[in-house]
Amino acid sequence: MGDIIFFVKSLVFTFIVIVLLQIKVGETTLEEKSASLVKNSSAGLYLSEVAQGGLKVLSDMYGSVLGKIDKKVGRHFNSEKLPGRRKILGALERSQTYVKEEYEKKEREEQLLREYEEAAKSIDQ
Repeated sequence: MGDIIFFVKSLVFTFIVIVLLQIKVGETTLEEKSASLVKNSSAGLYLSEVAQGGLKVLSDMYGSVLGKIDKKVGRHFNSEKLPGRRKILGALERSQTYVKEEYEKKEREEQLLREYEEAAKSIDQ
């Protein structure tokens, strides 16, 4: 029974704090002022740096553990069937006719460009 009373007291206290933080003083609320105070304080900046360092450590540890698991599990399975290495679609290749048509199209464009440049030079002279 004491746990329920503690929970209700905590809930009421939280509700009162949230309501009080919505009071506007000047052009901003108390909530906005307290958030900017925490964000801009030297302790807040220090905590932010610590949190970024902790995130970097966790990221490195996750990558290391995942790499070790991948190495140990990969030895027992065909590497092409492991997640992240599967080739769902085969290699897409252009047909020879398409490649030939594109090559001929490029050749025609280059020929037209050369003719245009020659015509422009003859007009300039």
